[in-house]
Amino acid sequence: MTPRPVHFSEATQKATKVVSALRGRLAEKALLVRDTMGRLAIALNVARSAPEADIAGLQARMESLGAFASKPGVYTRDDFFDPDAVFSDPSIVRYSPQGDLGGARLLDRQITGHEWIRRRGAETEPAVPRIAFYGFKGGVGRSTALAVLAYQLAKSGKKVLLVDLDLESPGSFGIAHSS
Repeated sequence: MTPRPVHFSEATQKATKVVSALRGRLAEKALLVRDTMGRLAIALNVARSAPEADIAGLQARMESLGAFASKPGVYTRDDFFDPDAVFSDPSIVRYSPQGDLGGARLLDRQITGHEWIRRRGAETEPAVPRIAFYGFKGGVGRSTALAVLAYQLAKSGKKVLLVDLDLESPGSFGIAHSS
C-alpha cells in the first residue's frame, strides 16, 4: 500500500515530532532547518563522528516527509562552512505544534512568507501583505501573472508596489495605475 503523501501544512509538524522524540545529548543539539524550497532537515550541533546509528535512524525518519525531506535529511556541524553562525542564528524560533509539548528549534530559510511562525503581540504593527511569485524556470508566465494580479489589486483600490527581481530579463515595467 502506498503511503499517503505529506502536505506542506503537515511537514513541519511531522519533522518537529522527529526532533522532539530525540533523547539526551542529540535532543539538545538538534535544529530543524527549512530551506528555500520548503524542504526540511535536522542540523545536529555535533561532529560527524557522532553515533552513526543515531544519524541513520534520524535520516530514515526524515525520509517519511516525502517531497519535503531534504537530501540528506540530517546534517552535522562538519557539513557547514560556519556552523556557529547557523546554530546561533537570531532568527531561530521555538516551534511547538498544537498538542506537542516538546517542540523544536526551527530555522526557516524560506524566501518569504515564513512570518506565520512568529507570534505577534497586540502592540505590533500589522504586517504589510506580500505576494511573491518564485521559481527557477523562466518563460512560464510568472511576470505576466504577477502584473495582472497587481493591476487587479490596484484597480480594486489597493496600494500596490510591483518589484521584478529578475535582473537579467525583467518583464514587469511601465505598469502604473492610479484611482
